[in-house]
Amino acid sequence: MEDTDSTIAQMVDDIFEQDNPKPRAKNLMDLSKLDITDEQADDFDILYRTPAKISLLEDPTAVDVTGTGIFSKNYTVAENPGEYADELINTDIGKQQRKEFHERFPKGLPGRYNIKKSTGFPNDIVSIVPFGIYSPVLRTTVVQPPSKNFMPKEFFTTLAHERTHETQREMEMDNPKSRVRTEPSVEFLEQMFDDKQIVKDFEFRVENMGGLEFEEQAKLRKERKEVIDEIKQDSFSEQFARYGDYFLRDSIADPKTKTEKAMMRLRFKDAPIWGMKV
Repeated sequence: MEDTDSTIAQMVDDIFEQDNPKPRAKNLMDLSKLDITDEQADDFDILYRTPAKISLLEDPTAVDVTGTGIFSKNYTVAENPGEYADELINTDIGKQQRKEFHERFPKGLPGRYNIKKSTGFPNDIVSIVPFGIYSPVLRTTVVQPPSKNFMPKEFFTTLAHERTHETQREMEMDNPKSRVRTEPSVEFLEQMFDDKQIVKDFEFRVENMGGLEFEEQAKLRKERKEVIDEIKQDSFSEQFARYGDYFLRDSIADPKTKTEKAMMRLRFKDAPIWGMKV
């Protein structure tokens, strides 16, 4: 009887909805908030942002994630990334891009985390790692080709590292305010910066390394403690990208920390809920 009553009630609701349709939402801001917990919202958001081809993989490989937004799509391979970027910035097109960048951001990119404590001036406009470089002025990534001293694994890690810089800078330049509560924004990253969230999450991951023998865990903890000490000295954007270097696979397969969830949302900002066909 209860099933029959609930069916009839649903039919009445459907008929009422047809006679009195709710106004169609013009954009995401018009949608009413779901009555779910923050944890459920996280799970829903991450699931529907993640491209279908990797959403069910427990241990994704570089091949699995290629073409999904984990790695930089538009990049140039050059023996010396820094010199190559300098050459680009000094071309006519590069000079025009630099002029436009400084006109848009005369005080540097937004966000307290982009200000150097020592000088009060914005961080350098180019983010550098030994084998790769991303320039928000040129919106270009340059990476060194694989070699005997720069293995394919390091090549892909560098592409992922620079992609993290790229997605962060694109957000700051193009969409600094969130469209929905769970989307990373300048304000969102400022709170992470104030809370020292990246270092806390790095330490959490180090303390939860299951599946290793005791000796291996001790060795890895010692190595990662040294890395944590180094990361504490890095700029916020470099902390963000380096976190991905160490926990890239974990953050794709099962994002647990605030840092990992922010990275996933930046990587997959155009995944299905934003209209991507999967």
